[in-house]
Amino acid sequence: MRICVYDVAAESGGALTILNRYYRKALSDKQNEYLFIIGLPELASVDNISVMRCPEVKRSWINRILFDWFKAPRMIRDFGAEEVLSLQNVLVPRIESRQIVYMHNVLPKPLCDYRFGLRG
Repeated sequence: MRICVYDVAAESGGALTILNRYYRKALSDKQNEYLFIIGLPELASVDNISVMRCPEVKRSWINRILFDWFKAPRMIRDFGAEEVLSLQNVLVPRIESRQIVYMHNVLPKPLCDYRFGLRG
């Protein structure tokens, strides 16, 4: 299977930690091919992993919007991704591949009717 991991926003902290964990997982998964589309982090392309660094998305909001709406979908289609894992809380627009969104932050109480907690 061809899997794209999309995370141009990660550059430090928890977001970078999560990206690195998925990268390490992909290193041990020799059955699938991966494309990591990232911004600033330094990750290496190896046998089953291609890394596309796109630091231009950090230059301005216009660059980011153009990248999200035009360049990223084209890169994903060209790779032939069957599945896209977005680590940015949003779907990648204009693609037909199955998408999974990793939600970093929980929804604030006013926006969510669900309550979670431990009861003793």
